[in-house]
Amino acid sequence: MIYIVANYSDIAAFALIAILAASAVWAIRHRVLKFHPLALVLLVVGGVIYFALPRVMFDTYMTDQRVPLGVAFILFACGDLDVRRRLVRRGFVIILLVLIAGRLLEINYNWSQLSDSTSEFRSSVRRITPGSKVFVAYASATSGDDVRDLGLDHAACIATIERAALVTTLFSVDGKQVIHVRPEYRDFADIHDGTPPSTAQLLLAAEHPLPGTPAFWLNWTKFDYLYILFTEDDAPNPDPSRLRLVADGDRFQLYRIIKTQ
Repeated sequence: MIYIVANYSDIAAFALIAILAASAVWAIRHRVLKFHPLALVLLVVGGVIYFALPRVMFDTYMTDQRVPLGVAFILFACGDLDVRRRLVRRGFVIILLVLIAGRLLEINYNWSQLSDSTSEFRSSVRRITPGSKVFVAYASATSGDDVRDLGLDHAACIATIERAALVTTLFSVDGKQVIHVRPEYRDFADIHDGTPPSTAQLLLAAEHPLPGTPAFWLNWTKFDYLYILFTEDDAPNPDPSRLRLVADGDRFQLYRIIKTQ
């Protein structure tokens, strides 16, 4: 349920929750805020629907969370705020403006930090040959979990839009997404909605593949390009015999994969 208010900063989310909770408690105690009986019905019906969701929705990132989030926002509509008193009207407007301003400042600060890396990434995409196969990997297995990383997580899909490229992070799982990979390319795509491998896992898949290794990991040397995300500044080439650096940007590198016989 934290996703109702959480965005980039936990501090901002807790501050928003505290303001809303304090305002609601004050309004209820002074009998200016009431909830329609439909709110209780909505909670019961929403709970039943949530537990009846197909299992595949719980296996798809954030899909199962959209039902409780929707119910939470509908609950706001069940509230009845009596604004006939001037104090209530002014308080409501002030709190609303404070919450909107705080949220806009949080988003603007984080997006301004992301804009430079996004521009660099888009420039690197222009160096990809149209119709190529692009593999996406992480510099380490612990990368990509922070919400600030989500933009870079999916940035490689720009190559699908602008260069008609097959990208391994493109959502294409049967039963979950509307985009499907053609049968002859299924061994070059993540068809199980997994996490991109680290560079160490890629090197292991090329030299000593382990049982259960995804098929597209084993075929990474047959791709045309490799994006390594969340790299350090001036990170070294992890495999000079197979990779040639094409672009080195902010927290990412683009390599051309050298095809071997």
